[in-house]
Amino acid sequence: MLQSSKVGTIQVREVGTDIGNRHSTFEYRARANVEPALTSTFGKSLEYRAGTNVKRALTSTFGKTPEYRAGTNVEPALTSTFCKSSEYQAGTNVEPALTSTFGKSPEYRAGANVKLALISTFSKSNKYRAGANIEPALTSTFGKIPEYQAGTNVEPSLISTFGKSPEYRAEENVKPALTSTFGKKPEYRAGTNVEPALTSTFGKTPEYRAGTNVESALTSTFGKNSEYRAGANVKPALTSTFGNSPEYRAGTNIETALISTFGKSPRYRAGTNAEPALTSTFGTCPEY
Repeated sequence: MLQSSKVGTIQVREVGTDIGNRHSTFEYRARANVEPALTSTFGKSLEYRAGTNVKRALTSTFGKTPEYRAGTNVEPALTSTFCKSSEYQAGTNVEPALTSTFGKSPEYRAGANVKLALISTFSKSNKYRAGANIEPALTSTFGKIPEYQAGTNVEPSLISTFGKSPEYRAEENVKPALTSTFGKKPEYRAGTNVEPALTSTFGKTPEYRAGTNVESALTSTFGKNSEYRAGANVKPALTSTFGNSPEYRAGTNIETALISTFGKSPRYRAGTNAEPALTSTFGTCPEY
């Protein structure tokens, strides 16, 4: 109900509080700091419940469904098929570039800070259970096996067949547990923040070009070769006899929970943010 009165020369108008008196285009109820670039259909629905600091480029069909439940700081570039499914349950800080087939499957359960470049076959399998901060560039064969069980910040226990294929294309922040055949091929192209534990053949090839934040536990052949070209934040104190003695003095952030039989099986048991994935010869020497 509208009420009006005059106080001096100033006219005061009071707007009724019940939603029935509001115009249908006033249905958007944001909390704070919302910077919308909303489409013409958004105002017709009150389903979007934004948290704070939401920056969205929503499609014209978004307002027609209540399925998207955003947390905070969601920056989506959603495809037109996304709003057709309620399966995507975002946590926080999700920056997805989802494929058109993603919305058709409920299998992806993201935690937080998920930056994915998933292929169309990913949604066909529920094997991938992400925790948080997963930056995967998974191949089409990944979804066919349940071996990858990620916890947090990508501490993978990859199977032995991984090193036999050049399919893994990492983007950034990849912490791989690579097999002993890694050094034999130039297929691994890392972006940044790669914490590799390379095999003894690493020093024999110049193929590994690291970006930044490389924390490596290299073998005894490293000191004999100048092929390793690190970008920045390299914490190596390696001697030429590293493989034979406990000479590796890491800087920081080395968190290893390795078992003695690691090299012989895919039993990588990391704590959190572990950066060593040692080769098959590691289990025979307790010097690390």
